[in-house]
Amino acid sequence: QDKSKTLKEIWRVLKPSGIFIVCDLDAPCTLFGNIYGKTAELFFRQPEIGENLNGVFQNLLHQSAFKNLTCLGHYAGCFSIYKLTKPASSGALH
Repeated sequence: QDKSKTLKEIWRVLKPSGIFIVCDLDAPCTLFGNIYGKTAELFFRQPEIGENLNGVFQNLLHQSAFKNLTCLGHYAGCFSIYKLTKPASSGALH
């Protein structure tokens, strides 16, 4: 729920045609990323990390009203950088 609220607030303050770039834990794409992510989830005791490892944040990005969602890269097996663009004429966030 916090991730969705955050995306809505970014949408609200970002000007039309604005670009938003985010780096966060993501679904692991390597064995190291899986081990690293699960260890971080257990060590920090944050269920939000588990959500990201299960693709929740990535799904929110894809379901948002932002356009041209682009993955700029995956790092350490479980970190991803995404670039999103707010359309030139935009309404409310979906």
